[in-house]
Amino acid sequence: MESSIASLMMFIIPVGLPQIFKGAKDFGGAEKCICVSILAGVILSLTSGLQISLINLKDILGVLAVLVMASSVGPGAGAISGIIIGIMGYSFPFSPWSVSILAFAGLISGTFKRLGRIGTVTGFALGYLIYNFYINSIGETLINIPVILFSSGIFLVIPADLFNKLANNLKVLQEQKDGVVIPKLAEERLYEIASVISDMGTFFKEPLDGVNRADARRYFEDVCAEIQETVCCNCGMYKICWEREPRKTVKSLFVLIKDFEKNLFRAMPQLFKSRCKRVEDIKRIVSEKSSIYLMQQRLDKIIDFNRDLICAYFEKASEMIKELAAGISEELDMTLDDKLLFVLSQLGVRPENVFVTSDDNRCEISIVKPPCIGERQCETVIPKGIATILGRRFYTKIIDCPLKTGCLKCRLKAVTYGILGVCVGASGMAKAGQKVSGDKFTFMDLNNGKYMVALSDGMGVGDKASQHSERTLEVTERLLKAGFGSEFTLKMVNLSMMLSTQDESFSTLDLVIIDTYSGRAEFIKAGAPTSYIKRGNSISTVEGDSPPVGILNSISHTIAEKKLKPGDIIIMTSDGAIEAMNGTKDSNDMFLKIIKNLKSSQPQDICNEILDVAKSKGSCNDDITVMAIRISEKNA
Repeated sequence: MESSIASLMMFIIPVGLPQIFKGAKDFGGAEKCICVSILAGVILSLTSGLQISLINLKDILGVLAVLVMASSVGPGAGAISGIIIGIMGYSFPFSPWSVSILAFAGLISGTFKRLGRIGTVTGFALGYLIYNFYINSIGETLINIPVILFSSGIFLVIPADLFNKLANNLKVLQEQKDGVVIPKLAEERLYEIASVISDMGTFFKEPLDGVNRADARRYFEDVCAEIQETVCCNCGMYKICWEREPRKTVKSLFVLIKDFEKNLFRAMPQLFKSRCKRVEDIKRIVSEKSSIYLMQQRLDKIIDFNRDLICAYFEKASEMIKELAAGISEELDMTLDDKLLFVLSQLGVRPENVFVTSDDNRCEISIVKPPCIGERQCETVIPKGIATILGRRFYTKIIDCPLKTGCLKCRLKAVTYGILGVCVGASGMAKAGQKVSGDKFTFMDLNNGKYMVALSDGMGVGDKASQHSERTLEVTERLLKAGFGSEFTLKMVNLSMMLSTQDESFSTLDLVIIDTYSGRAEFIKAGAPTSYIKRGNSISTVEGDSPPVGILNSISHTIAEKKLKPGDIIIMTSDGAIEAMNGTKDSNDMFLKIIKNLKSSQPQDICNEILDVAKSKGSCNDDITVMAIRISEKNA
């Protein structure tokens, strides 16, 4: 019998005390509670003969163990410890009663754990009184009032640091049902909601049947019909124009309408000059009908823009919910969780929850804790503890602070910085004879581990071109900063440029988005010239063949992905730099030669050097802008 018990204890002790036995698996959950309670019961059985002032030490330690388990873990652990200690700590005739009173009192005390240690003691006393009330005070024979007072006093005076260590060592994972089944159900439910939201967005993609939209063919037919009925019907030339030579008449009207759409009536078609005496009436009809048609066109564009925007909002909401659902079942780094819990407890912090996720060199830590009392731990102690564990640079973001918003919990997030650094340089000059360049550029940290660099060349030169390129970059910045993807951003920029003015307004867009965690770079080109990536002595190119933004209703953009490494240099230019190299097929070869023989690796020096070469080639017939991006490795 003794051998069998000893064999069982070989499995029980390591599970109950994994911190002592190296390599022992920390099961957590009910298994750990049971093993710890068994160890406590064994220790209690060894103290059965010891007394303090006629009070049995076994009874004091038994109640104390139940209080610690209930306060540290919860009602389930309180009840488990009460059952096991009641069985092992008392003689057989009394064990059923001891089991029931300790289990019941432990259950009630665990229910009050959120009120702190005083609440736990109050819950135990309440359970003790209720039990004695129903079984005629038999519980007083097993556990008398002085034992409860003595145990409660010891429990309340345990130092906070020691109690935090006990609580962290006894902290259990959720039961299988709570830890696996419920998250899975939540995940499925969130996916279902995301699907519904995505379907709602599709309702806006196509216009409703019967909605009047600008139709070029119908508009032209209406113009011809009204001119024929109101102007030409009583004209002596009617048969010649509309019966003998209808094609010639319609063609001349088409030219007249096109001239009006371009805001000019430069020269009347020859047919009207030679035959028609009511040209002004025809002009009036064309002007009225064309104004209505152009207004309808503009309204259609506005409706399409807003419909696409609404669809994008629905799709973005759906994507965010799907990401949330995927995060529920994501594997958490429990080893790092436990280490961080231990370090924070050593520093006097009592977090309720710590979740650590990592992907592509990106580590994100979410912490929930009670409100700070005195020192603001979120700003001092907690960053110190995180730095000890991670050993990497990170930034903290306070999500919710009770001292500022009056909420009940303090929530903060710590995110590691990307492993890559980005340094940008830029140089440029306006076209000869112009004070303002139509080229604009921007670069910014998107706060999600990604870095954006963009260059835009507005149509034409001077102030007008500058306004076009500036608007292109402004919309691009705002959408990317809001978290929208590059494809949607390009689509919205295109629609924005089309709606910005009745005149033609378009710009090129050369955009690169760099993930500083993984090194992946996304190159998006809309009418932009070739970009170059220099890695040591080798040079690769990124080309695009799509039109600028603001020309077509739907834009077919070029997106290329590249993997960047520390030391890589990206060079972007406007087409003015290409033209300065004589604008020939050899321009690309000239650029490659210049980049290969660069004297410096500093981005600003590179830009200045390329600009100097471009200026030395001759007169500047267009605005010139050069940007250089150097990728480096960040120090830990």
